[in-house]
Amino acid sequence: MKATGFTRNHCTLNGKQITYKKLVRGYRCDDCGGRLVEFPPSGVTPQWHVACGRCGGHKFTHELRMQREKAEASEVMEGLPAELQKAIGLTKNKPQIFSLAPVEIEI
Repeated sequence: MKATGFTRNHCTLNGKQITYKKLVRGYRCDDCGGRLVEFPPSGVTPQWHVACGRCGGHKFTHELRMQREKAEASEVMEGLPAELQKAIGLTKNKPQIFSLAPVEIEI
């Protein structure tokens, strides 16, 4: 979704007005996944606006949607045949098992 219609406290996102606070807290950059930052007026832009702090983009995605898509992608990758997983460089990280027993110190 592309943000437009920037005012002092709001912008238009997907046809709805949304506050900058809500935008910065709950949305991420659609291009790079970076956090959003609120910028005051400057010589370049004469109004307040929100942009990605990493790449400066104005296309945003809700953070929960991004997390859901990442989870779905990992499920798809795990369901691929072993040859395809190896071809694309997908490695399975084995969980490390740590002992919960007390450490024995020899004196």
